[in-house]
Amino acid sequence: MTRNTQLLMCSEDMHRFMEAHQINSIPELFELSLSNMVLMPDFPFRLLIEWISLRDKFNLLFEN
Repeated sequence: MTRNTQLLMCSEDMHRFMEAHQINSIPELFELSLSNMVLMPDFPFRLLIEWISLRDKFNLLFEN
């Protein structure tokens, strides 16, 4: 999957969060533990569900 295709799955809020913390890809996003990510400054907690959904989709794509 290309970076652009991966980022199409993200909301604008997730894009802003990733840009603010210099996270350049979905795999890089998932390298962060969820417990560390929620402690990052300005983490919008509404992204928790999106993060979990993206992680599940990403894992499913790589399993198949």
